[in-house]
Amino acid sequence: ILLDESGSLQQSDPSGARVDAAKYLIKQWSALSVESGVKIAIQTMGFSGSIADAGGRWLDAGSDYPQLKDDLEAFRSRDSGQQTDYWMALDGARQALAQRAQHGGSTCQAILWFSDGKLDAFSTYADAKGKDVVKPYLDDKTDNAAATSAAAKDLCRKGGVADQVRSSGIATFAIGLA
Repeated sequence: ILLDESGSLQQSDPSGARVDAAKYLIKQWSALSVESGVKIAIQTMGFSGSIADAGGRWLDAGSDYPQLKDDLEAFRSRDSGQQTDYWMALDGARQALAQRAQHGGSTCQAILWFSDGKLDAFSTYADAKGKDVVKPYLDDKTDNAAATSAAAKDLCRKGGVADQVRSSGIATFAIGLA
């Protein structure tokens, strides 16, 4: 589950409808998992200028339902990001799913993506050490308009991130909030 954390949510989703919707979804998946015995592994991830997971762990919808609810609830106040970089979001989710499949997880995979905004990217993001790093789809630091244009071009080009997700068999469901 991929949740927008951009600052525009303060106006478009002040009550956290994205969180309520995601919590409802995992409630249904939890019931399905418990009733059918099917394991449904979920990782919650947020994005604005880059991707951030909620702990780097995959949780089972059935047995870990309380923890999943808590993880999702933490997103309610995450609404101060300065970007809405779909390229970074989709690529981060794609990498997490590829890594899971590589380590024995199911290849029946989906991304549920909640966002309110249009693509808006800066040329850099802070890495895990807090260092400013140029985005992977750019050669060098540039202005925000050029970074947004480059992200859109690379996201949708033949063989770009969107194609990589599709060719990996990952279903993508985008839920627009505004």
